[in-house]
Amino acid sequence: MIELISMKSISYGIPRDMRELFDILRSRGRVVHIDHPVLPEPDLQSYCRAASEIGGVSLLFDNMTGYQSKRLVVNLLASWPNCAAMSGLPSDLPIPELIDEMCSRANRQSYKPVLIDAGEAPSYECMETGELDLYKTLPLFRVNEHDGGFYLHKACVVSEDIETGTGHDRMKFGMYSLQVQGRDRLGVHLSGVDNLSLHVGISERTNRRLPVAVCLGVPPLAALVASAAIGYETTEYDLISALYEQPFELTRCVTSMLSVPAYAEYVLEGYIEPGVRCPERSRQWRRASA
Repeated sequence: MIELISMKSISYGIPRDMRELFDILRSRGRVVHIDHPVLPEPDLQSYCRAASEIGGVSLLFDNMTGYQSKRLVVNLLASWPNCAAMSGLPSDLPIPELIDEMCSRANRQSYKPVLIDAGEAPSYECMETGELDLYKTLPLFRVNEHDGGFYLHKACVVSEDIETGTGHDRMKFGMYSLQVQGRDRLGVHLSGVDNLSLHVGISERTNRRLPVAVCLGVPPLAALVASAAIGYETTEYDLISALYEQPFELTRCVTSMLSVPAYAEYVLEGYIEPGVRCPERSRQWRRASA
């Protein structure tokens, strides 16, 4: 979800957040605006599938039934031209040159992230505490035909090794698929060898709940890094700073010591209970349970 507020770009014209990227893509004619009424289901699913099939066009919805006060943007990172735009580069840059530029930035590793006060971070301009209802907070819809429930696809999750203490260099920032399993409950699919699995294993061995933060609409280069399997000893926030060529801005969570992107659109703070497992809901499972 995005409110269309223009903000000053940082060095090389790299968009600081998803809002700036949206403005850049719109100026380059890569955004389709759907302003007539649409239903969360089945309309959003149909539009999203069509956008993927015709070459990664981004879509803006601002008239969703039941969510008229919210805007939804999808497919911002869905093509090579968009990847160039989020890197501060021309959309028509050849792919080999784009990859070479990003590798060069990563190899320099000249910058470290900085921590800013939550009161100055856009992520915490509006806060909701107490009873959370994901069905009211987010315009949830099924992306794929056979999804048994709503998913937060490509959500970025922050976690840390609870035995080693707090520090951005011990936190992991990865992209996972989360299924909504209740108004305030999410299920996460873990491979057993990913970084979040390692942190869950530590929490279960010590029988301590694991604080996590689910970040939606993070700065575009942060999403790129979160989606990459870069290994446990590599610090994602350092790599993001290198790609931005300036310190990446973080802020502290309210309910834990985790550090999250200061320019995320949403930060959902919670925890993973040790030893708790739940089935991934499917349409077949739902029919059998009815």
